[in-house]
Amino acid sequence: MRSYTRKSIVWNYFEMRQDKQSVMCNICKKQYKYYGNTTNLKEHLKRLHPAALVKKEDQSAKKSTTQGYAEKCTTPATAASSSSNLNRIKNKPAETSICTTNVKRARQSVEDSAEVILITEEYRQLLDNLVVKLVVTDFQPLSIVEDRGFKELVANLNPNYSLPSKKTLSKQLLPQCYYKLYAGLIEKLHSQDHMSITTDYWTSNTEKAYISVTAHFIQDWKLHAITLAIREVSVSNNSEDTGAVLKDILDEVGVFDKVVTIVTNNAENMKQAVLNDLNKHHHPCVAHTVNLCVNDALDSIKGLSPILTKCRLLVGHFKLCTLSYRKLHQKQEEMGLQALGLKREVPTLWNSTYLMMERLLRLKQPLSIVLAELTLESAPNNLSGSEWAIVTDCVVALKPFITITEELASEKYVTMSKIVPLIKGLQFTLRLVSVDTFVGEQLKESLLDAISNRLGYLEVNKMVAKATILDPRFKTAGFGIDSNARTAQDWLTEELAIILENKTEDAPEVIELTEDMVETKPQIVDEGNLWLHFDQKVANASSVEEPNSMSAIMVKQYFETKLLPRKDDPLMYWKDHERFFPELANLAKKYLSIPATSIPAERLFSKSGYMLNERRSRLPSKNLNEILFLNANM
Repeated sequence: MRSYTRKSIVWNYFEMRQDKQSVMCNICKKQYKYYGNTTNLKEHLKRLHPAALVKKEDQSAKKSTTQGYAEKCTTPATAASSSSNLNRIKNKPAETSICTTNVKRARQSVEDSAEVILITEEYRQLLDNLVVKLVVTDFQPLSIVEDRGFKELVANLNPNYSLPSKKTLSKQLLPQCYYKLYAGLIEKLHSQDHMSITTDYWTSNTEKAYISVTAHFIQDWKLHAITLAIREVSVSNNSEDTGAVLKDILDEVGVFDKVVTIVTNNAENMKQAVLNDLNKHHHPCVAHTVNLCVNDALDSIKGLSPILTKCRLLVGHFKLCTLSYRKLHQKQEEMGLQALGLKREVPTLWNSTYLMMERLLRLKQPLSIVLAELTLESAPNNLSGSEWAIVTDCVVALKPFITITEELASEKYVTMSKIVPLIKGLQFTLRLVSVDTFVGEQLKESLLDAISNRLGYLEVNKMVAKATILDPRFKTAGFGIDSNARTAQDWLTEELAIILENKTEDAPEVIELTEDMVETKPQIVDEGNLWLHFDQKVANASSVEEPNSMSAIMVKQYFETKLLPRKDDPLMYWKDHERFFPELANLAKKYLSIPATSIPAERLFSKSGYMLNERRSRLPSKNLNEILFLNANM
């Protein structure tokens, strides 16, 4: 009998049988005839157990770099990872990689050239978490793990990794990631003193109703928005049921007493639920109110309605008629223009009327040419010259409303304090808008009336006023009426006095402000007495003594600091000045964290639309909540 040695790596995985003529694979227990060499044994490992051929030094040298998501979901995994199969194939001789014309031979080339990673338990967890991340980040259906193409891709990347089943993904992996992240975020929420809530309803294409709740707060002088829940509701959406659902969600998280205000749309059921059933302050979504102003103005002008109807018919024709749609695109290309489509007006979509008219105006020339060439009996009539002039005036008049909506829609920047100065800016800009038609002039006046009726009161709203005055970019300068600014200052002083009274420790020391922090008072200069009256008024106003109380002194010192440039971050100001005004800084966290709109809730439902399509129509609400929670918070 020929002797054998154990120098080959195959003997780490094969065991010689007692007869010395056969061997058994320790991995799959398959037996082979032993002929005195290891060629057939190595071939067995290459075909069925390619991980066995990975050298130990390669395993220790190569580390996984995709650990960010795993840190949030499970224990961080660092495992060996090889270079991509594609790069290794490119580095092989041409006679090997040229086999790409034959699918079977190409796959064999990958298997021959790739050092497939041994799947440890730690590395398997990492790969499982990346599958969860794929579903969560890209809104893939849970059934992707059963898709033939995806399974083939994963098998070629590493044949040793077995994808989790759809059941395992939905019942185990997704909940595990959700609860680990949920626990960490709840701990963060409990460390906050104040927060605000945005919430809204949504109905899916399967006619199921959902409610979303997002918490907003400032931590480490950064704005944070945490999705608390996307919950399916089987009850009606009246105020009592809405209040009960919201109370249940906030109690479940343990933050009900920390909520300063709840931001919703202007629906009466939402407003009553917040005010009457939850006994919380209600803040109306300013973006929704701006949209109502536009709708009020458009509906009030009789001469505008027929023109809007013609615009809708034009858009509808080109959306439904393939021939007309293709001709419009061809005409744009012939004219050297970017090929654009028309935009349909959607009643529930903010600013959609403006977007429809603005796109029609941009495509006026190619659109008019195509309409003139069409011989279809069903083709709509083009707008007349006077009607195009009215559309032009409407677009000019409505554009500032697009700007204010965009300014107030952000989740990453302070928005509550911008409401008052932006409304004043909207009124000022609208008055300067130049229109050429009588309908355009009517629209301007109607828009100004709607702004005063629906938005004018916000300057004397306590929440909005305090946020404005606590923003170092605005302070009292952000108000349009001086008396409203003084009232806001009094509200701030009163709340600060209550805080100081409730403090158990000694009253805080009043810190002397440095010269570079204090705003320089204007000097009275004699310029032929034309400005004397104004300079005296400003000087006298700057020297008025405030009541001798700690809160008044602190507020006065804050007002004496320089106004922050408008484009600077107010949170960075408070980060730098927290040691000077600690109580005021806490109030800044309380009020500047409030979003001006409920758009964060609506963005969640836009994502829900991606999830609850035809392929995912039966996705359980529990999984929907987990996916959207992870997508929003990871």
